[in-house]
Amino acid sequence: MNLKKVLCSVLSAAAFAASVNAFAALPSDVAGTRYEEPVRVLNALKIMVGDDNGTFRLEDTITRSEVAKMAVHAMGMESAASKASRASNFKDVPSSHWANGYINVATSLGLLKGDGDGNFRPDDSIMYAEAMTIFVRATGYEEAAKSKGGFPNGYMTAGTAAGLADNVKASAGEDITRGNVAFLTENALEANLMEQTGFGPNSKYEITDKTLLKDRLKVQKLEGQITSAGGASIDGLQAASDGYVRIDKSLYKADGDFANLLGFNVVYYLQTTNSGDEVVTLAVPRNGQNATVEITPELFSKVTTRGENKAIEYFRSETTTQKNVAEIAADAVMIYNGRKIDFNEDKLDFSDREGSIVLLDTTKDSKYDIVFVNEYKNIVVDSVTSSNKIVDKYGSGTLKLDDSVDFTLKKGGKDINISELREFDVLSVYESEDKSLYSITVSSNSVEGTITSKDDEGVYIGGERYKIAKNYTELLEVGVKGTFYLDASGRIAAADTTSALSSNYAYLMNAYTNSGTEVSSFKLYTKNGETKTYNANAKIRFNGTTVTAASAVTSLVSDGAAKKQLVTFEENSDGMLTSINTAVDNSSTGKVNKDKFTLNHKLDDAVYDADLSKLGNVRVDSRTIVFGIPNDSTEYEILDKSVFEDGQSYDAHVYDMTESYTARVIVLTNSALVANADSPLAVVKQVSSAVNSDGERTELLTALVDGEEKKLYAADDTVLEKDDDAQLEAGDLIQYKTNSKGEIVSVRVLFDIETKDTEASEEPVENLKTIYGKVTKKFTDSINVTVDDEDEANHTLSEDVKVYIVDTTLPRNNVEAADAGDIRAFDDDEGNRVFLKLYKDVVEEAVIVK
Repeated sequence: MNLKKVLCSVLSAAAFAASVNAFAALPSDVAGTRYEEPVRVLNALKIMVGDDNGTFRLEDTITRSEVAKMAVHAMGMESAASKASRASNFKDVPSSHWANGYINVATSLGLLKGDGDGNFRPDDSIMYAEAMTIFVRATGYEEAAKSKGGFPNGYMTAGTAAGLADNVKASAGEDITRGNVAFLTENALEANLMEQTGFGPNSKYEITDKTLLKDRLKVQKLEGQITSAGGASIDGLQAASDGYVRIDKSLYKADGDFANLLGFNVVYYLQTTNSGDEVVTLAVPRNGQNATVEITPELFSKVTTRGENKAIEYFRSETTTQKNVAEIAADAVMIYNGRKIDFNEDKLDFSDREGSIVLLDTTKDSKYDIVFVNEYKNIVVDSVTSSNKIVDKYGSGTLKLDDSVDFTLKKGGKDINISELREFDVLSVYESEDKSLYSITVSSNSVEGTITSKDDEGVYIGGERYKIAKNYTELLEVGVKGTFYLDASGRIAAADTTSALSSNYAYLMNAYTNSGTEVSSFKLYTKNGETKTYNANAKIRFNGTTVTAASAVTSLVSDGAAKKQLVTFEENSDGMLTSINTAVDNSSTGKVNKDKFTLNHKLDDAVYDADLSKLGNVRVDSRTIVFGIPNDSTEYEILDKSVFEDGQSYDAHVYDMTESYTARVIVLTNSALVANADSPLAVVKQVSSAVNSDGERTELLTALVDGEEKKLYAADDTVLEKDDDAQLEAGDLIQYKTNSKGEIVSVRVLFDIETKDTEASEEPVENLKTIYGKVTKKFTDSINVTVDDEDEANHTLSEDVKVYIVDTTLPRNNVEAADAGDIRAFDDDEGNRVFLKLYKDVVEEAVIVK
């Protein structure tokens, strides 16, 4: 059985502090206010809830319809309200109004009335005296109110005497707030009801021992100790199963999760349903009946003894040397990560652990009789497999979360799915000793910046100190810049220093110092595909050291020319270059260097494997930046993973490789910027002059690609040309290559429409073949084709094959999409032929040429 709803909330780093706010879905703006108790009760009984944004709006006023609903619900008349919602008794309350049924019941009971003109004014705010009047009537004190002068003073006096005004801070003639109505309603639930006991001339009203809570809602307010919840038990009996809670020796159904109150002495609300089931709807710690202390690793001093009992010595705070001693009862129960275990003294030693110990004294003898040990270990997500295995980024193994284990996965206090996990998420895993339960807190919190100093306690980033989690064992030095990922306790559990160190890549094209102005300049081709020349300040940072810009130029120049290479750089708000870095050369070893900009590999003729997304042994992913650097600097391009073609070899330099052997940057040193063999055909419809989005004059290609018309700008006005420098024209068949802006940078002409009478079979590049000839026979899923009347060959046409028609006999609109049914055997009068594009011997596209 997979009890994914089990919540061991005592497993948080602040277990008890968190538990006070966790056992009822408390609106976010109520926690820590005086309204906590009434809001909890009304929330649990569904009399009054927060809004869709999770807030209660304590200081907002409340409407007549809302108070009518609360009173009807408090009187146990929910069912009657549902039935009364069909008819409308007021002109301004249609039957579709959410409170129509409540208003009808409330007015029929005389709790409140309309305005005499047939209206109810459901959205009007309500005064304190009016709200008091409603609840005075609901609790039976109306006759007492009338005898004391009626509305408003009589009702205020009678209600106050009955206890309805306790904790309400409002003036009778002012609009009452939602927070004060919460107190008023809770008081009404527990007030002794007044009922008529004599009739006629001897009519008499008496205060009874009945209450709305007990006698109308069938809810008892009781006291006891939660002895089993959330799969754990403290009393030696079998643990209550999911959906149940044991209080003292009694087992009840649970409307909610009470695992975070295991062991606590509580006040609980027990409701008897129409079917006779007893359900605990709410439990809260009894005031003065539970003493707790939480001891984190920072506060832990040592395990000691007091008399014959074990004890824990701990610091009062992280900033003091003063200590306290917490004595543990001889018969104390130990709960380790949500499951009861035999008492184990070793578990008390928190000098080298992460999490916390929470001690609970339920007997008021200053000895802690329940010990919650909440110990976690971090896993940093590297990847999640299809079988729900979570792979740790630092090699501590995998965590498999499937139907064979009970687990919770929470982020920000809310359940999430495994599919929502992302790389560098930090999982703080609380694993029970028997490995039957995993409670996991997910953190995506991170901090970016540079480590400015460090001490024995941690490192400083942006003026804040961050401790280092035990799972992160790599050295973090002063000056390291990166993104640091935090666990549930705010400790650094992972670091991605490469991403910040080398985020601003560029290819150095030139560096020089002007002899007249002595200003040093650096010409860079940036990762954004721009060629820019940056002037530098007199002094800059060069490879981490402050030097003159001129000396940096000298270091980058050899034999009068700049050494062209990949660099990282930074500029200020004025566009002046402030730092430049060359790569540490680890290419002889391939070693990963997470803290410095690094050249990891120089690859020669490395073969790309598309299935593995690997160039040689180096992984390439969608985030890898590819610099295409041919000999001609005017053809530099920024590319991506799509530049690589399966089975093709490349010369490349690999930079800032991660521990998973994934390249951050690749520089293709033999980049030809040609279309891949498997690129789709583009059937040219038109080439026209145009101005691109940057305002530059160029050419625009209109073509059919993948069966649809597509328009693409050329990088310049020399790209869309045939081998003889003639411009492409309608009917030409090409493949093209685009840059990072989506502009065409090169074309491969596979068929020149001017040669439509010349049959041929060619192999332009490896794995790519073209056939242009006559169809001699056609079958259901294949055709026979001959080239220059030589031997026939049969070619299969799959259902996915793309087919086009180029009809040169038409003066316009002579290029269009078609299907395989349009292919016909050769006819001398029509002169129709077919062009086939094959990739790895499979026909992918066909063009009928007439």
